[in-house]
Amino acid sequence: MDYTLYVGLATRFFFDMDLLFTCTLLTNQWTIVPSAMRMLWITTECGRLQVSPGEIVVFTARVPFFCKSSRWSSRGYVAEIFGSHFQLPDLGPIGANGLAAPRDFLVPTCLV
Repeated sequence: MDYTLYVGLATRFFFDMDLLFTCTLLTNQWTIVPSAMRMLWITTECGRLQVSPGEIVVFTARVPFFCKSSRWSSRGYVAEIFGSHFQLPDLGPIGANGLAAPRDFLVPTCLV
């Protein structure tokens, strides 16, 4: 990672007995992957997501979010990408088998 060129990738591991954090001024894209047996509740300005272990959450730049774990400890991974953006790969000659399509992703629903 080169901070002067503003390109690269940073990965982190989180482990907390009562995970509760807010990120507001993000200038990069984030990916959160919970790996323990607890769910994460993530609230954005677009709505709320319930994230189970094995699911991946991607935040675009400048979208504030609030993250809270269910009941007990939670752990997982956070990846932050500098410069470029996360993209779905083109399906190409292998077709739809084995790669994620846009229909495989969830979008937060508005809270009323």
